[in-house]
Amino acid sequence: MSGVVFDEAQCRIGRAALGLSEDDLAVAAGVSRDDILSFESGGAVAPEIALKLSAAFERAGVSFHIGADGRAFMRVRTLDGIIEAPVTFSKG
Repeated sequence: MSGVVFDEAQCRIGRAALGLSEDDLAVAAGVSRDDILSFESGGAVAPEIALKLSAAFERAGVSFHIGADGRAFMRVRTLDGIIEAPVTFSKG
């Protein structure tokens, strides 16, 4: 995730960008729905859960970055090209 710690806010933003339910993301990431709910509510999950979630987003074409100006943005790969949108990251 390009120098950004993947957190619950990015998970919710990525899920919304892809139109995924918790169940959809759980299947894509190979984790349980309870893992998704716990992670997105800021609960403690094993580090490998966050890695599986971020990898699932990467496979789906969603990635999070910090630009040269220090601003955070999300990049979404679509059939029409790449869309970039600013996002706010929580301080971890």
